[in-house]
Amino acid sequence: MNSEMLEALQAVASDKGITVEDMLAALADALESAYKRMPEAHEFSWVTIDPDSMEFRVFAQ
Repeated sequence: MNSEMLEALQAVASDKGITVEDMLAALADALESAYKRMPEAHEFSWVTIDPDSMEFRVFAQ
């Protein structure tokens, strides 16, 4: 993700009255849910999002 994505998240968070951290947590949950719907997804997985770089990673085992 890039700075435009962060700006969009900030705008939506402000509009909805929630924090950017809550938006990032919701985004991470959505990405994890999407991963788990993949046919060969691992049972245990989690997503992290670096708030500075907006880089996300999916960990699975």
